Amino acid sequence: MCSLTGDTIEVVRDIFLFIESEQKPVNRIIIPQYQQEEIDTLIPILEKEGFLKGYVLEKSTGIEFSIVDLSEKGYKFLHLSIDDSRWDKTKKLAEKDEKITIPELYGYLEQLYYQSFSEN
Repeated sequence: MCSLTGDTIEVVRDIFLFIESEQKPVNRIIIPQYQQEEIDTLIPILEKEGFLKGYVLEKSTGIEFSIVDLSEKGYKFLHLSIDDSRWDKTKKLAEKDEKITIPELYGYLEQLYYQSFSEN
C-alpha cells in the first residue's frame, strides 16, 4: 500500500478532477503542475483500491492504462473532496499522520462529511 505525503494528497484529487472532466476513455493524464512519474505512480494504486474503472498494465517501460470512468467509490471521493473547507480539514488531518494511504484519506473525507450532519 502506498503512503501519501502532503504534496501527493493534492495530486490524488487533481487526478480525479482530470478524469471526470475528460472524454473517456482516458489513456494519458497530464497535469502540468505535477511530475508525470508522480501521476503514473498513483494510477495503478487508485485502480487497485477501486477508485477507477478500466485497466492498468504495469510494464518495465512504464504503465499503460485506459480509464473508462471513475468508479462509484471514485465519484464519492471526488464529491466529498470538492468542498474546499472539508478538503482543507482532511489535508490537515492527513498531514498529522505524516504518511497516509489513499483509503485512509478517503476515510477522513467520509468522517468529516458525516460529522457535518451531527453538527447541524
